[in-house]
Amino acid sequence: MKRSLISIITCLLLIWVNVKFTAQLNWKNVYAGTEFSMALKSDSTLWSWGFNGNGQLGLGHKNLSNVPAQINSSIKWIGADVGAIHAAAIAGDGSLWSWGLNGNGQLGLGNTTEYSSPQKLGTDTDWAQITAGQVHCLALKQDSSLWAWGYNGTGAAGIETPSDVFSPVEIIPGTKWLTASAGGYHSLGVDEYGNLWAWGDNGTFQLGNPSLSQSFIPTLISDSGDWVEVSAGFQYSLAMKSDSTIWSWGFNGNGQLGQGTNSLVKSPAKIGEFHDWVKIYAGASFSFGIRKDGSVWGWGFNSFGQLGTGDITQKTSPVLIQGIENVVAIAPAKGLYYGGSVYGIHTLMLTEHAESICVAGSNYTGQLGTGNTGGNIYNFECSVGMITDVQNPVLTEENVIVFPNPVFDLLRYRCNSVPLGFEVYDFHGNLIRKEKMPEMIGAIDFSDIPEGIYLTKFTFSDGMVIKKVIKTE
Repeated sequence: MKRSLISIITCLLLIWVNVKFTAQLNWKNVYAGTEFSMALKSDSTLWSWGFNGNGQLGLGHKNLSNVPAQINSSIKWIGADVGAIHAAAIAGDGSLWSWGLNGNGQLGLGNTTEYSSPQKLGTDTDWAQITAGQVHCLALKQDSSLWAWGYNGTGAAGIETPSDVFSPVEIIPGTKWLTASAGGYHSLGVDEYGNLWAWGDNGTFQLGNPSLSQSFIPTLISDSGDWVEVSAGFQYSLAMKSDSTIWSWGFNGNGQLGQGTNSLVKSPAKIGEFHDWVKIYAGASFSFGIRKDGSVWGWGFNSFGQLGTGDITQKTSPVLIQGIENVVAIAPAKGLYYGGSVYGIHTLMLTEHAESICVAGSNYTGQLGTGNTGGNIYNFECSVGMITDVQNPVLTEENVIVFPNPVFDLLRYRCNSVPLGFEVYDFHGNLIRKEKMPEMIGAIDFSDIPEGIYLTKFTFSDGMVIKKVIKTE
């Protein structure tokens, strides 16, 4: 049988990572800005990586980071979101914090000053949900009231006066809201009765009402009472009904509406015939949905592989993303309009009990968190942010050795203590093999494993070691 090396990964021959096993610790949610990323762990810590020219990583400086770095370790976080170049998060005590670009008051701090570390918005401690658009934010309080701030030149903040809003202002006082979503220059909301509302720019019919050019206050789009979720992309909209159908409208030049064409859609139109959708995600110019069985489907712009389909062909209808199962959260990059183009070309994803983050798309500013910058990933790779205990020292070569690497049939190992067992995962995070290992020296059979990149986890009584291994044929 012919042996062949995978040329793009020869630099990965000897990568050592030491992690301490904590069964309950995993990634809880992910958020993707235009050129940066953020993620929340189950221990209420918040992490960020990617471009940082405006302090959007919240790390107290403006240097790029191509691996996850923790944001303010003294605060326990329970929720967050990111805009194009800013971020906001809710702390465990219900207070709201923000950081990053602030030219339109999108941080809600009463000014336009840029901040590179979390800043507290006022003294309220009853914030429940935050959603960030390109340059504005919406937030729900625990009493279901909806508040907005930031850019309002076309009404995205829902305030009747066409000027930016620098501090949180309530939208339609007395109205209770189930959910809301901030998009490029528009916003969507669902009230307590399940009615659909929209406001802001309508240049590409993203409000779902073709008679409007824009709306500075929330406009009722549908009073059918069966809307349960909304997701506002850049110049387009997605929504889900209580019967688990999904709907779209607005700009469609890249197929982001999933309607099988590239034509504008002026009012809500159903996507396909499935009645088992559970989540929807609108990004810059591409979209995702999760069905009841945990499968993930993507459609829209794909020139940088951000759909994770293994190619760069745009999809005008939902396509199944192969190799990924039990998906619980997706974050397509938020859109940013600059120089006639819409930026935002990467995706983050979490599977159930995620000990790492799946990534796809462009990495030109380190937004994928892989430890480098540049290049694209066309199939989701689930090796970013592997859960670690940074207090443990990195093991040296004498602690655990595997060879040969790349491996053709038998991967031999040598440990300084007896391992409890090993697990082999593919780069989608799927468990390929799991066995006990009662010997300090031995071999793992890779002969029936397909060519590719794998993570091999050696478990010990006090932790584990993860090795990145290349399988050749």
